Amino acid sequence: MNAHCSIASASWPDHLVFGEGDGKMDTVDAVQRRMQCWCDQLGARTVHWREVRTRTQEARWYAAPGNPMTQPRKIRSIQCDDLEVVPQLAHELHLKAHPYVSVLDEARPLLSQEQRAVLYHKVLHGQDITWQNNWSRLYPQYTVIDRKGADGIHGFLSEGR
Repeated sequence: MNAHCSIASASWPDHLVFGEGDGKMDTVDAVQRRMQCWCDQLGARTVHWREVRTRTQEARWYAAPGNPMTQPRKIRSIQCDDLEVVPQLAHELHLKAHPYVSVLDEARPLLSQEQRAVLYHKVLHGQDITWQNNWSRLYPQYTVIDRKGADGIHGFLSEGR
C-alpha cells in the first residue's frame, strides 16, 4: 500500500552534497527517477524545489582554512538549468512544480575560529563554511539588530535601522 503525501519538498543543494545514489539528484535522469518515486511510493502531486543558482550567482561563500567548500563546487558542476528541467520533468509526471528560494536565509560571514569552536552547528552548516547574500552584504542596515540595538542578527532582515 502506498503512503500518501500531496507535496514532496526537495532542498536541492542539500541533496547534491549529502544525498546518496539517485538521492544526490546530480543528473537529470536521477531527478526524474526521484520524482517518479515520489509519485509512485508517496503519492505526491506537487514538488517544492529549492533552487540553487541564486546561491552561486548572488552570494559570497566563506570557508575556514582547509574546508573543501563542497556545496558551491557541486552546484557549479551541474550542467543543466534546474529552473527549466524540474518543471518539465514534473509536468511529464503530472505534478505541479513550485521552485522556491529560501527567503530569510541570508546567512552570515564566517565567524572567528574561537566562536566556531563552540558552535553546535555541524561542518558545512554554519561552522566551517557559510554564505551571505550579496544584497545583505551591500545593505547591512537592513540586518535585524539585537535588543540592545548594537549587533546585527544575520539571517534575518528588517525595515532598517
